[in-house]
Amino acid sequence: MGVKPEPLPALEDKIETPLGTTPESIPVEEGEDVSVLESQILGVPKRKSIGLRPIAESKPEEPLENIVSTKAQELIDESKHRATQSEEAEVTEISKELSNEPKPVIARKPPPIKVINRKPRRRQRSFQPAKRAKRLDRSRHMEYKYEVRKLLEEIGVSEEHRSSLL
Repeated sequence: MGVKPEPLPALEDKIETPLGTTPESIPVEEGEDVSVLESQILGVPKRKSIGLRPIAESKPEEPLENIVSTKAQELIDESKHRATQSEEAEVTEISKELSNEPKPVIARKPPPIKVINRKPRRRQRSFQPAKRAKRLDRSRHMEYKYEVRKLLEEIGVSEEHRSSLL
């Protein structure tokens, strides 16, 4: 307990400049490094941000009203007058509708739920399959073969053609 560990030597003492660099080039790079480090640590952006800038309010010019002719001004006044009259008429109609006694609501019975019991549809094919020809058993096949051979002889088909037909 009496022995205290010695502090480790600082890392700065052990840093050596790399070979091939001149001491003149180091200060130039340090200046750039310092500015980068300051901006990273302090959070100061290097570039100015593109933000919203206040816009000077300009007074809206009213030369259009001055230019309006007297006839146009009369038409505008008439349309405003008609608009106010129609609004007053609508307000009176709405107030009359609200003042009327509310109509009693007739209670309607909900329509009965229809229970549909349909038979499940059969899966019908869109085409009818062709009927399969029954295969002849061996005895009938031989019978058929002999009869066809006789008919071919009667017709006069040569023997070389008969074999290909049978």
